[in-house]
Amino acid sequence: MNTSIRLNFLVEEIGELSQAIRKYEIGRDRPDKVAESRAESLNHIKEELGDVLDNVLILADKDNLDIDEIIHEHVEKLEKRYHS
Repeated sequence: MNTSIRLNFLVEEIGELSQAIRKYEIGRDRPDKVAESRAESLNHIKEELGDVLDNVLILADKDNLDIDEIIHEHVEKLEKRYHS
């Protein structure tokens, strides 16, 4: 797997997530589009979050990085930063 290509997929999915969140917050993506219901918008956000997470997991797996360890260390870092 080419990491640069996978990162491009991740960036693409982040863009789609951003678009889904914008739709949720303002009711539509563009003025010429029909607004989705709030439930449809939330489902779209969930779908895009799944796509983002999938790409992150693939990147971690590529180098045999344990996602649970990554999350645990990140939480510890944030706790030290904001609970000092």
